[in-house]
Amino acid sequence: MDALSEQAGKNFTFVMDTDYGQSLTDHSADVYLVYFGSQANLSPEQRAQMIIYYSDEDVHNLDTHRFVDMLQQLDKK
Repeated sequence: MDALSEQAGKNFTFVMDTDYGQSLTDHSADVYLVYFGSQANLSPEQRAQMIIYYSDEDVHNLDTHRFVDMLQQLDKK
């Protein structure tokens, strides 16, 4: 999480969903990291938020750069 925040800059706040979508209801972050296998548990309202799905492989490979690249593309002015 710290690495993502550092790489993406101050324009984004990240929260990792660890409770199968419950944290998406508090609207405390700009971007939610949600485990790929949890997507079936999300309501349409939750899915409408900025979500990045991650997999076990992403965690194992510490693969954060593609998330950051995607967010930076969205944040172009």
